[in-house]
Amino acid sequence: MNLKRILCGGLLTLALAVPASADPITGQLNFTGAVRVTATTVDWVPLGGPEGDLFTTFPGTGYFSQIYLPTSGVNMGDSIDLGPATVLPLAKFLNDFTTPFAVYDDLSFTLTSIAVPSVPVCTGSEIVGQTCVAFVGSPFLLTRTTTGTSVEFDVFGFFVDPTYSADSANNVASGVYSSQISGLTPNQIRLTILAGQPVDASYSAQYTATAVPEPLTLTLLGSGLLGIGLRARRRR
Repeated sequence: MNLKRILCGGLLTLALAVPASADPITGQLNFTGAVRVTATTVDWVPLGGPEGDLFTTFPGTGYFSQIYLPTSGVNMGDSIDLGPATVLPLAKFLNDFTTPFAVYDDLSFTLTSIAVPSVPVCTGSEIVGQTCVAFVGSPFLLTRTTTGTSVEFDVFGFFVDPTYSADSANNVASGVYSSQISGLTPNQIRLTILAGQPVDASYSAQYTATAVPEPLTLTLLGSGLLGIGLRARRRR
């Protein structure tokens, strides 16, 4: 039996052995909103409640493409506030979506971690293009620009949609929040936060979800490749 036959046979066995399941949620979800940040909390506005509105925007891809349809009064969701009492993982960090199709309304995002940049604390000496944080452990990356400060905030987790698929958590996703704050340097933002004052800003965010290979698939694929390698070695 030659190598080609072994490979084809292994792939056929793999295809037959892996049980059929719904596709994981993949693609890009983009949205906009507003946020208020202090030294200890991240409050998604409106500030009167525990959650704030976000609005999905174009273009959407993959699973999220239907959520982007420009229908008046829909394409909205809520983002749960973060504070000292927040425990990760946090289910339904993004939740309560209202979409053109009810099948997507129970979409949510589980937050598993928040990136903490490894950059110096702002000192006031930053030039255009340099980055810093307001204090050690802050997740907000502050970059000096010609007009103020660019802010980035990165999160990680996975999407869930029980209606779409019972195993729709079979994905991994990262979200990048970005904002432009005019008229304030990174150090001025730092001093404002450390003085106990909030910083308000509008933001845009992009979440990218990718599939996670099922353990059975990886095991079978690894076994098949190992068998091919041993067979080739014996022949030599």
